[in-house]
Amino acid sequence: MQKIKNLRDVGNGINEILDANILKPGVLYRSGALDDVSNRNDLPDVKVFLNLRREEDPGFEGIQRLQAAPLETMNNYTITSEIFEEWIQRLYTTLANNTACPLLMHCTAGKDRTGVGVALLLKNLGIPDHAIVKE
Repeated sequence: MQKIKNLRDVGNGINEILDANILKPGVLYRSGALDDVSNRNDLPDVKVFLNLRREEDPGFEGIQRLQAAPLETMNNYTITSEIFEEWIQRLYTTLANNTACPLLMHCTAGKDRTGVGVALLLKNLGIPDHAIVKE
């Protein structure tokens, strides 16, 4: 899985940070773009890609492709921004209406949009702030 930038299992990471079995591993992954992936064996065992970019993901049999990119370029991730608010609403609507697990959420580098999306999910699950920041 070397072809995927910044790939990690969020459950494993949180469990390691908290030194406890809080989240089930193998349910939520995060990463950078999947553009260089051509072989299904280079991916974790997921059922859904949630792409936070405008570009399309490669297609693989048995993997649902969802997109929830911001409609406009975001220069920051301030919760008072209308662009950010609209994007987060679409992200959560997409997750609520379409998602099966295991899921791989990604953007270009796997840190900004993906980091914010994963952080908000973890916050909603009651994960402590210090663990979210470290993850």
